[in-house]
Amino acid sequence: MSFKENLQMKVRVDRLARAVKDSIGSVSEGFTIDKDDMRFLLEMAGYESNTRRGLEMYARDFDQGKKPIVLLDNELKIYDTDVDDVLMRKNPTLGEMVRIRNILKILNDKDVVISRRFDTVDKIRHEALERIDLTFTNEDVEALYQEASDALAQEHPDSIVDSLGIFAEILGLATPRTFIPKDIAVYGHIKESADDFKFGPVYIYSPSSNLLHRYDVVLPAAESKNPGTYKELVSGEKEPDLEGQAVIDDLREKTLALPEKRVPTDQPQ
Repeated sequence: MSFKENLQMKVRVDRLARAVKDSIGSVSEGFTIDKDDMRFLLEMAGYESNTRRGLEMYARDFDQGKKPIVLLDNELKIYDTDVDDVLMRKNPTLGEMVRIRNILKILNDKDVVISRRFDTVDKIRHEALERIDLTFTNEDVEALYQEASDALAQEHPDSIVDSLGIFAEILGLATPRTFIPKDIAVYGHIKESADDFKFGPVYIYSPSSNLLHRYDVVLPAAESKNPGTYKELVSGEKEPDLEGQAVIDDLREKTLALPEKRVPTDQPQ
């Protein structure tokens, strides 16, 4: 597949992982998760399914003995053991339950559980991304640059949004952690530490006006989470530092200057 197709696969993996995480409820909500999206994520990570005793399990190879096994329920645990042990612990038969040793295992699975819930989603996401070739060449960058330039010149908003998203993935740009109006696309660098949060510089595109801008601002947490901040930028109240084709030129230059020609996969989900 082409680099762009591989990158689109990465985007799908990230969206699936984010959707599953967003679906994980609290104790009062019953730990409900989006099982359909988790199934797709497991499939993209190379897992196969096996259902026994009503338990939906996933592993890379069920023919082997001890292995990581994902149990698709609302706790989403990964067990480092064999299938029979998982069955005994989660849905034991009467004969299994009468054995003292088994009862102890049924009551406490900490000896075999290696992750659960959010940690499991992160682990499966990482495994799915490892299967995708996310390296790129200067020729790939030039092709993306030409595509973005043509879309801007021909005023094709959907293609511009797509191109901006692709460059954002490569450069590790993220969307702000707030509600963003549907009529604009916003990306920027997130710089976060234990006691500080900053967002910027800000790349913003308005499909309705076909305006693409870069603002060399660094927004603190409160401003970055305020949708009004981006509405003001789109309105033109502040003069952009770069506009139109100059923004695409800037994205190209930054991408070509990257020391490693590989899309980062460590952005928080």
